[in-house]
Amino acid sequence: MDHAETLRILLRTAELGSFSRVAAERGLRQSTVSKVIAGLEQRWSTTLFQRTTRRVTLTETGALAVERARVALDALDELDRLVGETDREPVGLLRIHASVAFARYVLARLVADFVRLHPRVQIDFVTADHAIDLVEEAVDLSFVTGPFREGSHSSRLVGRFERIVVAAPDFLARTGPVADPTALAALACIITSYEQAAQRWRLSAGARTEEVVVAGPVKASSGGIAHELALAGLGVALVPDYLVSRDLQSGRLVRLLPEWKGEAEEARAIWTGGRRLSFKAEALIGFIAERLAGHPDAAGL
Repeated sequence: MDHAETLRILLRTAELGSFSRVAAERGLRQSTVSKVIAGLEQRWSTTLFQRTTRRVTLTETGALAVERARVALDALDELDRLVGETDREPVGLLRIHASVAFARYVLARLVADFVRLHPRVQIDFVTADHAIDLVEEAVDLSFVTGPFREGSHSSRLVGRFERIVVAAPDFLARTGPVADPTALAALACIITSYEQAAQRWRLSAGARTEEVVVAGPVKASSGGIAHELALAGLGVALVPDYLVSRDLQSGRLVRLLPEWKGEAEEARAIWTGGRRLSFKAEALIGFIAERLAGHPDAAGL
């Protein structure tokens, strides 16, 4: 194991506070991670971490070492980037997070293509419909959709998706056709509770805009749940098109008001602010953004 790799293990141990979690993330034995840290302590004749049965925490000297190691690794990464980027191949483990629906309907196929293109990359998916602590969960990249505030994270836009109005054929058989957005106010609608002003749907058709107050029997915490409820015939849903493209093709859902659409839903890749992205992470973000630039055809959605 080269010195740069031992420094990377030092940084991740400081971030995660656990030898075992670093070992699991990197496919190593816990004893190997412990020996790496002990080797650095012996080399520098100092104690880097205080150990307990539950957690390891940095000493004052350890915090200084981590700060300097991060600078050194950033400089090394920049050197690699400047000298050999055109010939580099993404290599290693990437741990990525996304909502269940976005991972299933968008990322899974794109990631499969990426791994086929770069077979030395391994992807570890973490799917959850709530925000996670990227450091605590040892996640390199999180792909989020909908409203996003930068906060302590850095981000890059990777795609935009239309939000469209859909319902099941049996629901429409009971209610009749919908000729105008204002008619939605009288129908059962499925509300997504993660949105601001979720009870108001703002729809546009060219220069025309309508804002409709909607209501319904169920409020869903994600677009994926709203999709399933719409399939069950419970009501009308306003959802991103990637969720329902296959159902529209099969006839399981029908698009209402085809000239009208909601405000676009953005998809962003986010990572811990202040950290330099690895080459493999940058490669994955670029690949996904390029494929989604021609959405839906380029993404195969």
